[in-house]
Amino acid sequence: MKKTFLLFLIVILFSGCGVKNEDINTELKIGDKIISIETVDTFSGRRQGLSGRDSLCQDCGLFFVFDEKDTHIFWMKDMKFPIDIIWIDDNTVVEIAKNAEIPSNGNIPSYTPSKKANKVLEVNAGFCEKYGIKVGETVKILTEKGK
Repeated sequence: MKKTFLLFLIVILFSGCGVKNEDINTELKIGDKIISIETVDTFSGRRQGLSGRDSLCQDCGLFFVFDEKDTHIFWMKDMKFPIDIIWIDDNTVVEIAKNAEIPSNGNIPSYTPSKKANKVLEVNAGFCEKYGIKVGETVKILTEKGK
């Protein structure tokens, strides 16, 4: 009985330990388009990004949150598919790198914005073209799905 209780207590104590902010999915509205996002706000999460993943669902994105505004450089190391990279200052799109290419022949492309931002959104290549996303668009994190 004592062992069962101890095991139960250990399971309860550690049940939330694997949950990180990066694992929490929510929704983001950019222009008139709503997408599901995965948020990364740690150094290791930002460094990993979408590297090594085979794909990203059509209406999904990876949302990077930084402590400070800067010209955050994004590289395509270990990327398996092209993406659009959207730099956001507070709640406004300030720059877009469309169709960021995957590495080839040992060359790892990197993308540097000309404007400072404190957030970046990575989506599938062609997303900005398909939905008419452009510099100046408003971005809003939705606290509840669909709101």
